[in-house]
Amino acid sequence: EILVSVRREGGDVRVSVEDFGVGIGPDFGAQASASLGMTLVRGLADQLHGALAAVDKGLDGGGRGSRFTVAFPAEDPPVTSARGAERKRDPV
Repeated sequence: EILVSVRREGGDVRVSVEDFGVGIGPDFGAQASASLGMTLVRGLADQLHGALAAVDKGLDGGGRGSRFTVAFPAEDPPVTSARGAERKRDPV
């Protein structure tokens, strides 16, 4: 079973993916992992001006499995043009 959740907390959006497997273990480092999946998720978090967190739920007392969360600002940060004027991002 895999749970995916999206919620707004204050000024942030949090997207979490969690499972109920064996967990990631105490030596896992989301920022240091060279796997393709973690590289892609770190890149996504960077593009969104956000942060990535990985938790082994067995180690934090929350049961079995792992939880990966990307948190990012709910509003786009202003973009500074070459002339130094701030503007909102153009919709894609």
